[in-house]
Amino acid sequence: MKLKEKFRTISNPWVFSQFVNLRSIIKLKKVRCTYIPSLGIFQVQCNRQTRYASVNSRVLLYLDGFSNRSTYIGQTYMLPLIPFREGDLVVDCGANMGDLELYLRENAPKVRYIGFEPNPHDFVCLERNVGSSRSRNVGLWNQEGSIPFYVNDRHASSSFIQPPEFTQVIDIPASTLSNQFPNERIRLLKLEAEGAEPEVLYGAISIFNRIDYISADVGPERGIHEQETRDMVVNLLESHGFELIKESKGHRKIILMRQVELSETSNYQNWHIATSKGNLD
Repeated sequence: MKLKEKFRTISNPWVFSQFVNLRSIIKLKKVRCTYIPSLGIFQVQCNRQTRYASVNSRVLLYLDGFSNRSTYIGQTYMLPLIPFREGDLVVDCGANMGDLELYLRENAPKVRYIGFEPNPHDFVCLERNVGSSRSRNVGLWNQEGSIPFYVNDRHASSSFIQPPEFTQVIDIPASTLSNQFPNERIRLLKLEAEGAEPEVLYGAISIFNRIDYISADVGPERGIHEQETRDMVVNLLESHGFELIKESKGHRKIILMRQVELSETSNYQNWHIATSKGNLD
């Protein structure tokens, strides 16, 4: 068993923190971890920056520093392919600790970020990491109301759809993306709903024409049988004016979709620039 896997299984949070700090000292890393009993979360510090994490597995994501984590997020969701502009709205569905905002802070600091996280324990960290005005303890779904939410902090697979394992079931307020943003244009929807990606998208159909890019985790996480949602998501989006522009080849199945109209506008602009400069054959 790798050292990180051993750390993951340490049940005493104080002992876990000390092991993380010892590892950092041995490896000459600046990451330091402290457990906050009153909140039941960890505080992680590195290079005068502070992040909060809910469980061992989340702390371990920061072992090599926040910048490395930011780079990983960007590469995973193919964010460098999206030309962000000042004032763009980025919606993070399944925000967890808000690490997407960590990437944006370094690479697109003038965008607007809103993170949705239904798990109350994770939301405590999200709110502290990104701010209360940019975080919402609401689950995105295909209807409004309060619905059962299956919590599984150990494996980060909490979902509105029953997973193979869960530790408790709680009622969580749910809402549709169209009701949350009835009038605004969304530059990027990052979608990681632990198998509930189709339901989230069905709750956004009426505003599809105002979403430019969607980067979605469509791996095997849906329900007891852990089905992929890739085909369901791609087929739905392609039938509503999106095109698949890239798909991950690694262990995580991520797709990046873009509005076809956006692509056509971009192509026209490139053509217009080329002709105006006399560069088109």
